[in-house]
Amino acid sequence: MWKLFLGTAIPLVLLLSGCARLITPNYVPSNPYRGEGAIQVDPFEYTAAKAERVSAHEVETNPEGVGSIYTSSRIDVLFTDALKSELVHSGYEVVPTDETVVSGVIERFYLDWVGPKDKTFELIVDFAVRSQDAKVYSYHCKSMQKKPKSVVITSPLVAPALRECFQQFIKGAQDAKVF
Repeated sequence: MWKLFLGTAIPLVLLLSGCARLITPNYVPSNPYRGEGAIQVDPFEYTAAKAERVSAHEVETNPEGVGSIYTSSRIDVLFTDALKSELVHSGYEVVPTDETVVSGVIERFYLDWVGPKDKTFELIVDFAVRSQDAKVYSYHCKSMQKKPKSVVITSPLVAPALRECFQQFIKGAQDAKVF
């Protein structure tokens, strides 16, 4: 209970004090790939939070930037839930199964707004697919999104990066015949 309270209270206090920003990426699945079958999605690991460089809700940022940026939910949960919604949108059934299990590591979830003209969001993710505890497919995705600094809202940088990685991963898994 206290973890939930602190996980919500700390970003809210920082946001209200003026030294942080809160973003709520509203991810809408939209990939063109269709499939069927049962897929289990295990929680992805956010390495920056695990290494305690940032909190579980915090986006990595350039140290020269002003303040911190937090998401409305934990980044690992945000990413995992968005992937699940993309798979359901494609026609897959996201349920517990040993046949096809997707997991992975979010290596970088980084926003740099220090540059002279643009804000840049970088996403680096390693996806893994297991079947009966054997790794059958892996995919490394790197997405870089840029927007002019005049775009005040940061969320439009995050969703396209997620979408790009999800679409590449799903297509690759289908081409490798693991989905």
